[in-house]
Amino acid sequence: MKILPFLVTTMVALAISGYASTLKKEINIDIYVDNNVMIKARSMETITAKIEFYWSSFSIFPSKAEVHIEAVNVPEWLTVSISPSTFTLPVYGWIGNDTESVQINIKTSDVVQAFIPHSFKLHVYIPSSIGIKETHVYKEINVTMDFLDNGIGLTIPNVDFKNLKIKVGETERIDMIITNYCNGDVKVKLEVINISDEWEIDFEPKDFVIPSLFSGNNQKTVKIVISPEEAGRGEALIIANYSYVNSMNSSYSSPISISMQAIKEKTNINMIILISIITTSIVIAVAIYLKKRGKKQGK
Repeated sequence: MKILPFLVTTMVALAISGYASTLKKEINIDIYVDNNVMIKARSMETITAKIEFYWSSFSIFPSKAEVHIEAVNVPEWLTVSISPSTFTLPVYGWIGNDTESVQINIKTSDVVQAFIPHSFKLHVYIPSSIGIKETHVYKEINVTMDFLDNGIGLTIPNVDFKNLKIKVGETERIDMIITNYCNGDVKVKLEVINISDEWEIDFEPKDFVIPSLFSGNNQKTVKIVISPEEAGRGEALIIANYSYVNSMNSSYSSPISISMQAIKEKTNINMIILISIITTSIVIAVAIYLKKRGKKQGK
């Protein structure tokens, strides 16, 4: 007989609980934030997210909602902090709304490829409580790293380019290695300045694209073609103008200077004397031979 009151009490409690759960306020959440953020390497950007809450269902319970905000699925090269990350939202009335603003600090901890979007999600959630339904809302935010000018390197290996000697009338082809240290592909155009009229310098190729380490081989070998027309010394400054591959202007440059000496081959005097002696001896020998031959024919 004691079991019956217990069952009745349990059923009543469950009924009340179920009824109460149907009276919980459902809070709708909208997030307004700049979801395309451009950021420089080793820097921080701060954006503001406006979060709007509104509800329209009746509840017999006066309530307060605990709001939690976090960043999820954050790329390894980013650090995201949110302030405030929690707050209390008073919920009252048949129809209501409220707005809160939070600061999102996005900081880079590494360098990644330029202009490639990465994303994380802003997660705003309200746990279930008396009179409040559990709610989860996500907003995706894209973060893109800007072009980082780390420069390009120009090297001429295995050649003493400070004292380069070339014979007049000959053409020298020298390898120059260009390395892209930037975080994006760069287009390069080579030019030479401070060169005298006695020298001709060209490049094979002259215009080209070098990938970054993130997208391919970041080195390019170029031939420097040097042709001296007269003997003498000369100086040349090679300039590599470069910019991000999708940019319209060449915003950066990297120089390397070379010193050159054109050598005119000297005539070997000793060889000329030897050739002259041999030639003279041959002429004398031929003359003597012809003279003797003429005497024999006269007899």
